[in-house]
Amino acid sequence: RGLKKDGTRRFTIDNEEQAISNFLDVFTPATLEIESEGDYQAINKQGSSARGGFQFLGKSEKYPKGSAIAALNRLEKYLGPREWGAALREHGDASLLEPMQQTELFIGDMLEKDGSDKLMQLVFNGDMEGMIKAYEVLHHTNADPKTKARARKIFKTYFD
Repeated sequence: RGLKKDGTRRFTIDNEEQAISNFLDVFTPATLEIESEGDYQAINKQGSSARGGFQFLGKSEKYPKGSAIAALNRLEKYLGPREWGAALREHGDASLLEPMQQTELFIGDMLEKDGSDKLMQLVFNGDMEGMIKAYEVLHHTNADPKTKARARKIFKTYFD
């Protein structure tokens, strides 16, 4: 799925190894740390239905399908059906998935969200400000000033 509908490439990557490292070794662990301090069984204590290392929203009255199911749909569009997908669709709780499954869910979600190409290009390029923006726009959405400051502090540790 490296092509747009018009047949052109989604991303311009000069150094594939570096791009993958920027995504998997910087962006992904920084997001995990911001969201849950690396706790894959984390349950949001602020009254949200967010669960797991990346704090995907579970099913709730406000969000009947939850963001975990939307992320699964994006992942499966990218990589095909997952053997654990049916169970997630049933319970909607990302914290019940294995750490690798949660990471897979996060990666597929980031790559397939509408409008993600421009921001993910910045992530692949290793652009710290781009990574912060990608986190705020594509993953967290509606980040409050405290969360934005925490994200900046954590991302900065990967660039110092």
